[in-house]
This record gives sequence, C-alpha cells and structure tokens, in this order.
Amino acid sequence: MRKKLGVVGLVFGGFVIGGLGITSDVSAKISIPQNNLTINSADSTNKVTSKRDRYKGDDWYTIKGTAKKSSKIYVLADQTGNDPTHYSKLGTVKVNKKGHWKTSVQAVDKDSAVYYFTPDKSANKKSSKIQNVNNVKNKLKLVVPANKGTEVKPFNAADYQSNVSFDQIARNPNQYKGQKLALTGQIMQVDESSDLLMVYINGDSDDIAMVKYDPSILKGSRVLEDDLITFYANFKGTTTYETTNGDSNTVPSFNKTAKIEDKGTAPDDYGY
Repeated sequence: MRKKLGVVGLVFGGFVIGGLGITSDVSAKISIPQNNLTINSADSTNKVTSKRDRYKGDDWYTIKGTAKKSSKIYVLADQTGNDPTHYSKLGTVKVNKKGHWKTSVQAVDKDSAVYYFTPDKSANKKSSKIQNVNNVKNKLKLVVPANKGTEVKPFNAADYQSNVSFDQIARNPNQYKGQKLALTGQIMQVDESSDLLMVYINGDSDDIAMVKYDPSILKGSRVLEDDLITFYANFKGTTTYETTNGDSNTVPSFNKTAKIEDKGTAPDDYGY
C-alpha cells in the first residue's frame, strides 16, 4: 500500500491554504469547454507540466486552472493505487471571483498518481466514501509521475543473464553477488507465510536455490510445489537454513524477483 496522497490549496473551514509557491508552466492545458474547467498545468496526454518541487521527502506540483467564478472544484484520487472504482474525495479547491484556482498535488513512490478534478457536485462526498470515478461525468484527468529516483523500470528479460549456471554461482557467489540472473527449475517447496520458494535448479535435487518473491508479481495466481518455473531475480549470495532433520544447508539465495514464469507441473522425467 502506498503512502497517503495529499493536496494543498484546498478549502478547509472556509479559508484556503496556500500552495507551495511553485511557478507553473502554463504553456499547455486541458479543458472541459462546456463547464469552463481548465487545467493549465497538463499536456494533451494529461501529464503534469508544472515544475517539480521537493517537500518533506515527496515531489509536489502546483496546479493552476480556470473554472466558473466563485465555484468549487473537487479533487479525487485513489489512496492505494489508480483503481477507478476505488477513488475518494481528497478535498475541495475554491475558485476565486476572477475564475482562477490553484492547488498543489503530491507524487508517490514507484508509480504514477492519477488525480481527477471535477465541478460535478455528485463527487462532493465524505473523504471516507469510496466512489467509482467513471460515474463522474465532467472531470479532467491529471497524471503525476512517481517521485524522482523511485520509478520502476518496465521488466525486460534481456536485463537478466540466463547463461550463468548453478555450479558457477555456488562455487563463486561473491563474483555474481548483486547481478540479475534468470534460472529455471522445479519448485521443491512453497512457503507462502514468508514468500519464499525452494527450487531444484534444472530439476536436480542437489542444486537447491532459495527465492524471495512478492506475490503481487503473480497477478492473483499462485505457484505450487512441483511447478516448472523460470525466475528473474537478483542474486544476493548464499543463505544457510536449518533442514527438517536439524541439519544446516547453505544454498544460493535470490531476492528482488521481478518475474516468475510458471509453466505448470514439471514433466515426470524433468531433470533426468
């Protein structure tokens, strides 16, 4: 779950909290002509164009626009992601007597934050009330990039070496430590409480690797014992664990797993 989003320049108790004093780039804009609603801080793809400012560990962007004089603009966002069915009202921006408004919106780590601005009173609900943003008729979308330096690069299999053998990393772990590797094997054990996999590399029961993974990369599916998988992960070195009979075993260990390709149950003759 990402950190709670925030906006400033909103109406609270009848007065307006000022923005962060960032100068906006108003060379591009998006608008809803029939409602006189305009955002002067976004391009034709709805991406924010105003300058980035760093405040308390996050990037913030000042957003300026126009709307009906002395009206209100409601700001909507999803606090846990960008699920259109899980939006809520962050606050209300007051439009001045000249038809201008301003606020500042917050970025989050790793992924973009998608905000919606609307004059539609149907969106004026309690902040705890979840609403489907698709049901809001008149709205403008604004996409704010992830905090600088935290962006997640799209997965690319070519970034992972697939020609490094188990024998190489087992014999020379320091040589490969920190490298991105791709290996294939049969799952020996799944520990869902710790998000760990024990894998027989190439089906060899003597060549065991420990793989730490985030279940979210499976997109709702699960991996099972005896599945044949290829995993793309960071080699962290070796890890020693205690076996069920009380012995200790030292094995190559992986983390930061970017992808697991599951080919289903391994053939009976796999590894032989």
